[in-house]
Amino acid sequence: MASFNYDNRAFRGLSKLWDLIVVSLLFDLFAWPAYFMFQVFAGSFTSYEDLMIKALFVGVCMVPIGPALTAMYYTTMKSIRKDRGYVVKSFFHALKLNFVQGAIVGAILGVCMTIIVFNFRLVWNDRAADNSVDLFNITFIVTAAVTILLGLFAVMYFPVLSRFSNTTANLAKSSIFMAGRHIGWSFVMLLIAMVSIFAIFIILPLMFVLPAVATLIYSFPCEKVLGRYVTKPAPAKKPEGEEGVSDDNGVDTWYIDD
Repeated sequence: MASFNYDNRAFRGLSKLWDLIVVSLLFDLFAWPAYFMFQVFAGSFTSYEDLMIKALFVGVCMVPIGPALTAMYYTTMKSIRKDRGYVVKSFFHALKLNFVQGAIVGAILGVCMTIIVFNFRLVWNDRAADNSVDLFNITFIVTAAVTILLGLFAVMYFPVLSRFSNTTANLAKSSIFMAGRHIGWSFVMLLIAMVSIFAIFIILPLMFVLPAVATLIYSFPCEKVLGRYVTKPAPAKKPEGEEGVSDDNGVDTWYIDD
């Protein structure tokens, strides 16, 4: 009797698709509650005090977003692109390992997003009230520029966090440096992220697969950047009495394996 070939192209393709769906659902589990809270609390503001209260609340709701984005990138790279480990295990490993540093930046981004939404609404309302076109144009351009810079930082920080170990401040500095030095790839990554977000807003069922698919596509330009800063760990020395070095250094270098 012939045995079933689990290595054929069709089966591997279906297996990868299922893995992408699982990773997307895991991400949704942490991201969508924060998304709905943002929709509720970032919609309208009655005063600056109201803005600050809602910004802080959205920041708290955005705490899971950072770790979830980091875990999704880590899992997509390791388990889907590199075929190392299981997606669920990899996701929760990365989530636990990077939770604090991802949560800090996720909360900060939530506060910043709320203030940006408020600023755009304020500028638009002022324009409708007094037709101050020049002031509207200047304020709109400044706010849009800040939004783009924040987006360029965000698309670089979470992959950097998934790959490197350092303090949150140093990882943030490294992300800013990489985003600025590789501005072309950074804009490609931002475009992929924005298109996927808008696609989910338009077609909500895409939330069940698009987050991981977009991350998979996004990982190709991102790895062109990260790969420049990753070095292979030095081989471990052999025990005394043996010459040369050992190839087994006890470190899983999946991220630089072909």
